[in-house]
Amino acid sequence: MRNSIEDLQILKAFKVNCRPLITLAISEDRWVLPSINQVKIACDGSSLGNPRPAGAAFVAKNSDGDVIAASCVGLGPCFNFTAEVMAILLGLKLGYENGHRFLWIVSNSIAAISLFLKGKIPWFTRALWKKCG
Repeated sequence: MRNSIEDLQILKAFKVNCRPLITLAISEDRWVLPSINQVKIACDGSSLGNPRPAGAAFVAKNSDGDVIAASCVGLGPCFNFTAEVMAILLGLKLGYENGHRFLWIVSNSIAAISLFLKGKIPWFTRALWKKCG
C-alpha cells in the first residue's frame, strides 16, 4: 500500500484502521579524510531499548580514505550509552593494538565523547580502557 487516495478509500469502506506511511529522512554527510599518519575511527553503538539487546561498531580509515578495519559486536542487554562507550573503546583498542597513536574518534554521542575528554571513564569499561594504552 502506498497511501494513495484509492487505497485509503478501500480501507475506509471496509472500516480498516490505517496509519500514515512512515518515511525515513536521508541526510548527506561528508567524510573528511584524516591527516597523514592519522586514523579516523567512526564509532556507533545502539540498543533496542534501555536496557535491551545492544551492539557496537566502528570503521577505521587512513589518510587515503582506505578502510583499514571495521568491526561490530553484540553486547547483550545494556543501555544505549553503554553501547556508545563500548564502540569508542573498541575503536581505540584496535588503533592501539595496531600501533596507531594519532586517532581521530567520531561519535554521535556527545555524552560519551565528553566523558573521554574529561578522563572520567565509566567503571565498567576501565579494564578495556587500560588495554588501550
